[in-house]
Amino acid sequence: MMQQQIVALQKQLQGATTTPIPIQSADDTATLPLHPMAYPPMAHLDYKPQATIITAERSMNKGQRYGDNSLKQLKYLLSAAYHPLDILSHELLTSEVHNPNLERYCDMLRDVRKLLLHLPSRCLDDSRS
Repeated sequence: MMQQQIVALQKQLQGATTTPIPIQSADDTATLPLHPMAYPPMAHLDYKPQATIITAERSMNKGQRYGDNSLKQLKYLLSAAYHPLDILSHELLTSEVHNPNLERYCDMLRDVRKLLLHLPSRCLDDSRS
């Protein structure tokens, strides 16, 4: 089952990357462009969550607004961790196809994503008690 998914993903990737990458300068000293899924350095990221819907915010008391803002900010900051994990998954599926441990690695990445998904609510629950 996993091998079939890997083969299907590879076919999709080959279809998406068949267009040639233009050379940036006349000589061969130009740096190669980043991987299409690359992300900027983490130091340059500035994550700011969207504002709460005004009608919902009006119906909250002060404690609920504080909890909502804390949870929203934490979830938004954690979303930055998902992108490198997605790129790592992509790299594993494209370059490590014949690795016998690939399925185990994918399971680990899936578990990390699940843990990150549950972290904000757990932090909020811990702060309330």
